[in-house]
Amino acid sequence: MTSNTISWDSIRTKILADPAVKAEYDALEPEFSLARQVITLRRASGLSQRDFAEKIGIKQPQLARIESGQQIPKLETLTKLAAGGGYTVEIHFVPIKDNSIPLIEPVRIPAELLVEAFTHLLGGFDTNERTWFTNFFVTLFFFWGTLHIKCRI
Repeated sequence: MTSNTISWDSIRTKILADPAVKAEYDALEPEFSLARQVITLRRASGLSQRDFAEKIGIKQPQLARIESGQQIPKLETLTKLAAGGGYTVEIHFVPIKDNSIPLIEPVRIPAELLVEAFTHLLGGFDTNERTWFTNFFVTLFFFWGTLHIKCRI
């Protein structure tokens, strides 16, 4: 570097020294993190923006806006992006640091209650079907104690 050249790191450090700028910068991190993940997903597929966009059913300019952080994709588009790379979308609630709100526990449903719910929702099983479902869920219950349901989008 010559003496007339200013490095990006020095500019960034100087700009982020302002607490208001730093707060705004930090607030945008989730959006840019998503953009980096989309770029990584597309590159791992070995496709150009145009080819990947065509594969998932969106236009290349939209993919470019998502990858640049200029557009936050809808959940439907995220699902297409993930599927195009061979993934699914999984959403988690993560506690904010220093948050006094109690942690959200996973939903745990005892197997017997799940069988009752299925019976009610599906209009009832005959005895053989109820026995099969009961045995199935009791097996799960035996291994895990409760059945953990995780929604995948």
